[in-house]
Amino acid sequence: MDLKKNILLLFLFVFISITAQDKRIEIIHADFLETDEENYPDATIGLGNVFIEVDGATLRCKKAILYNKNNYLQALGDVILNQGDTIIQTSKYIEYDGKTKQSLSWGDVVLKNESMTLKTDTLQFDRISQQLYYKHHATIEDKTNILESKTGNYFLNTNKFQAETDVIITNPEYVLKSNHLDYYTDTGLAYLYGKSTIKGKESFIYCEKGFYDTKADKSHFTKNAYILYNDRRIDGDSLYYDRKKGFASATMNIIMTDTINHTVLKGNYAEYFQKKDSAFVVKKAVAISKTEKDSIYIHGDTLLLTGKPNKRIIRAYHHVKFFKSDLSGKCDSLHSNQTTGLLKMFKKPILWTENGQI
Repeated sequence: MDLKKNILLLFLFVFISITAQDKRIEIIHADFLETDEENYPDATIGLGNVFIEVDGATLRCKKAILYNKNNYLQALGDVILNQGDTIIQTSKYIEYDGKTKQSLSWGDVVLKNESMTLKTDTLQFDRISQQLYYKHHATIEDKTNILESKTGNYFLNTNKFQAETDVIITNPEYVLKSNHLDYYTDTGLAYLYGKSTIKGKESFIYCEKGFYDTKADKSHFTKNAYILYNDRRIDGDSLYYDRKKGFASATMNIIMTDTINHTVLKGNYAEYFQKKDSAFVVKKAVAISKTEKDSIYIHGDTLLLTGKPNKRIIRAYHHVKFFKSDLSGKCDSLHSNQTTGLLKMFKKPILWTENGQI
């Protein structure tokens, strides 16, 4: 008796599994139904206003060819595919394999969900993984940005767009270019891989790895990263930039270059304020001010650079040392006016010249 029960349960399990896996594509309505065994063997052809159910989704078109044995559908003419209440796709043509759950659409393909609109010529859709693929250029537009790339994948469950080859994000404030990035259409977060640039109205950024919050306009960059702003360049192992506040910070191996005043700041931590046109550097900080015939090097625990380009001031605080070809010295703090060339020393100043100590 137990053996019979086990056999019956096994049979029911196998039957239910096969039935669940073999969900059939069904033509619910068509103005005309016909067959053409010579050209479309074992196929039902629907014409006119065709309505089809496909694995929980619905499809409308002008003509449908359904291969019943293979559970395979070809649909053409004003094709509209709806998946629930969140995804709608239109195209000229679509093929769907009910066994593999794969679809291929082409001809003015447009797919929309709650967070974005995707446009391309050819689109492959894996309904099991809810993943889209394209290989011949596409644009994705959300409320903030327009993204373009030659190839890419879109993961519907996570709203993640993985773009490769000639990727461009266009925003009213900047244009981002990369060869590979991951972009989330719901949050506007972009992760950059490989050579990437961000060109704004007043700044230019280069990096080979980074993160950009396109909605908040905040970013973090690493690997050969630098920021250009007017006549300044900021290099560092790690860069943070807030475009709205006009604030940048850099960590480790920092080089801040002022091309107008021929000044270079170096250190291992720095902050730069665009609106005030000022910067400070700490941790092995050094300022190099170049002239036509010489350069002066200033070391200190903290270096502060302020003032407009033609009236730049360098301040150094604590354990200050400086030197040039014919002069060197040390003090607790220092004030250097790059316009007048006047240098002021405070607290226990000592100067060394070629002739001796002062």
